[in-house]
Amino acid sequence: MPHIVVGTAGWGIPRSSVDLFGTVGSSLERYAAVFQGVEVNSTFYRIHKDATLAHWSAVVPSAFRFAFKAPKAVTHTGHLACDDIRLEDFMEKVALVGERLGPILVQLPPSLVFELVSVERLLQRLRSNISSNIAFEPRHPSWLEAGPLFKEYRVARVAADPPLLGDEFEARVTEQFGYLRLHGKPKVYYSSYSDDYISQLADVLLASKAALIWCIFDNTASGAAVQNALALKEALGKRSGSSRTIKD
Repeated sequence: MPHIVVGTAGWGIPRSSVDLFGTVGSSLERYAAVFQGVEVNSTFYRIHKDATLAHWSAVVPSAFRFAFKAPKAVTHTGHLACDDIRLEDFMEKVALVGERLGPILVQLPPSLVFELVSVERLLQRLRSNISSNIAFEPRHPSWLEAGPLFKEYRVARVAADPPLLGDEFEARVTEQFGYLRLHGKPKVYYSSYSDDYISQLADVLLASKAALIWCIFDNTASGAAVQNALALKEALGKRSGSSRTIKD
């Protein structure tokens, strides 16, 4: 049975769910008392202060993990040109959360075509500095060719819903490490998933061959992400018979 980390993109708590998270502490502290992982998208836009990252690490439980998104200066503006200074700064900063560092998420623009040399150079730089799991979210069909390279560097291709490259996201959860991003459908970032969908998802995750799976709900615009994540956590708990401690 795989270890499954359920969480959302960001730790915002919508009004509709606020009663489920207690009243003591910051939003992050209350979120971390319920979930064991969070996807931090803000690092895509800016580098946080050392004190901020150290504070985040200090106020969450020891089993909690942060998944950080790589900066757009590397993935978008730089088109994987591997801006060494920005990349090193990013990796040095996220390392400040210590043992609470989870996966690194590398999201790519839909127009970015797979190019072996630039991708391998980026992976070499990442792997030379961090031991964390890495998840790539490419959105151009040419990235279907990246499978052998991802396998060599122990990289998971993000399983997205709606599917990005034509394959059902369930098919991507077959490696040692899997990373799912559920954006909502039919309206991306807004639509909530049905109870039936959540139930089927729980079955798929528990049947996976992966040792570790991150499942992040990104349908945050309407507040649906938190409700969906709570429902999935409950469904997984009923099937496994316990609320397990997840370690990255």
